[in-house]
Amino acid sequence: MGYGTVYIGTNNAGARDPRFKDDKSVLLALDETNGELKWQFTVPKLESGKVNDWEYLGFLSAPFIDGPTLYAVTNRCEVVALDAAGQTNGNDGTFKTEGQYMPGAAKPKVDVTQKDADILWRYDMRDELGVFPHNASNCSPLVLDGRVYVCTSNGQDWSHVTIPAPQAPSYIVLDKQTGELLGEDNVHNGTEHFPWPMDLAQRGQGGRQVADLFGGGDGYLYGFDAVPEKTKDGGDFK
Repeated sequence: MGYGTVYIGTNNAGARDPRFKDDKSVLLALDETNGELKWQFTVPKLESGKVNDWEYLGFLSAPFIDGPTLYAVTNRCEVVALDAAGQTNGNDGTFKTEGQYMPGAAKPKVDVTQKDADILWRYDMRDELGVFPHNASNCSPLVLDGRVYVCTSNGQDWSHVTIPAPQAPSYIVLDKQTGELLGEDNVHNGTEHFPWPMDLAQRGQGGRQVADLFGGGDGYLYGFDAVPEKTKDGGDFK
């Protein structure tokens, strides 16, 4: 909750928006005083089906609210920055194709309304990093000191034996303003069934962030050195 708004993850089973009648992932932004819809973020399902994006699971990521911006992970294995005001203050950011994004690439685009979300930037972990999410993509991002910390959800295929992308990262760091990749882990522990941990920050003297912690799918707790210079070198796990 933030700025008088309650954010709820759901699916499209209720067909709240008549433009979309198929299965989709949806993030609702509701007025905290009366429950009225401010805007909704509509995300199409992955074409590969339940092995990567289980039907009707909906929007699983709890967004991180950082001032006027929300950061979240979609069911499509994307990290997105969303304008907390939605489209009411215009289509901001570098992403301008919400009208095609919402229905999906293979369907006709729709007109963008003020009840739609405004995507500021989008980072596709499947396209950029080769990540293979198992059944779902879910992480509650952590935003600190200008960076977005995200677990990628890299995991197994339908057999629960094969790891399609063993060299894909389990953990990445992005620039919060641009979505640029700043670093990734070198652990390559994508052997897990449901690799959906949350981040935990650790701060030192003077409030400077010195480490970021996350639980890996192999049962270990990893500490990521959050010093910016090391982050740009790809991270330093201990």
